[in-house]
Amino acid sequence: MVADSQLLLRLDQGSQDPINATSEQALLDRLAALWQGCDAVIVSDYCYGILTPRIIQALTQWQGLAPRPLVVDARQLSAYREVGVTAVQPNYQEALQLLGELSSENLSSEDFSSEKRVEQITAHGPRLLELAGARLAAISLDCDGALIFEHGHPVHRTYAPAIPEAHPAGAGDTFVSAFTLALAAGAAPSLAADLASAAAAVVVAQAGTTACSGADLQSSLELLNRSLR
Repeated sequence: MVADSQLLLRLDQGSQDPINATSEQALLDRLAALWQGCDAVIVSDYCYGILTPRIIQALTQWQGLAPRPLVVDARQLSAYREVGVTAVQPNYQEALQLLGELSSENLSSEDFSSEKRVEQITAHGPRLLELAGARLAAISLDCDGALIFEHGHPVHRTYAPAIPEAHPAGAGDTFVSAFTLALAAGAAPSLAADLASAAAAVVVAQAGTTACSGADLQSSLELLNRSLR
């Protein structure tokens, strides 16, 4: 729902019931056929019943036999701990849920301040990686950018540019897509995160449902480079 070019509300609908056995088998067959030909895998799980325990078990087996960059963006990350994921991309509240630190009911407005969130998550980076069973964790903090954790490396932070007319729908999907693509291309996690943040900024600056093309990303990076000179 949009008023005066400003996104006010997004409505999602769907069932959380597991898909039926026929659909589950059809999905398994299709995924098995595609697995060998893909360079990377993104799991986007909104708990709408598509990714059943049987499908997650199959992902675990395939990743064990033919590992590749596998990035998970899921509301319940604990379900993927044994899959062998490369990276997870929870938002702030999903990270807290994984940590078991706080619930959304007892968070005050102070807890959502920029530096408070950064300090809170940074203190638990290693624990997040352990709980998620991942090599990398990219914690998205919406307008405050993202924090990137990697075993044996200092935390890396990206920053989201200030955009007056923000359209945040799709920013998270853009981030995880660009992040995964960069990792598959061999980029270091910090560089992959910077590229992902730049791609997400392109989408946030555009009205409606949109995407960031390679040309869009290149133009954005060139403008950023000129502004830093």
